[in-house]
Amino acid sequence: MMGGPPSADRVFEHADKNKDGKLTKDEIPGPMWTHLQNADADKDGAISKSELEQFFKQRRGAAKPDAAKRPEADKPAEKATDKPADKPDEKKAEETKVEEKKAVETKTEEKKTEEKKDDVKKTEGASA
Repeated sequence: MMGGPPSADRVFEHADKNKDGKLTKDEIPGPMWTHLQNADADKDGAISKSELEQFFKQRRGAAKPDAAKRPEADKPAEKATDKPADKPDEKKAEETKVEEKKAVETKTEEKKTEEKKDDVKKTEGASA
């Protein structure tokens, strides 16, 4: 379910009972009318679809913080060309893979070293 107010079309579809293209107090339940009557820009006691659209547009604009006040407004937008590893979660996953690979390589090297030592002992034991 999406947040925010519904579209003016949707409100009119459900609330404009007489289909005259205007919403009036008798078509809208009390608490909702108290809120929506602010959309009646010309104060004629009825809300047209364009008045409701404008009202919703203003409400949505008021709900958004001013971009100049947001700290992230100073940051450059993410580029579509950024590599996945440039994103924090993906970068962390990539680092984990690198660490795991290094651990496997280290174990492999340790095993080779042990095998060489064993070979040397066998060779020394055979010649003694």
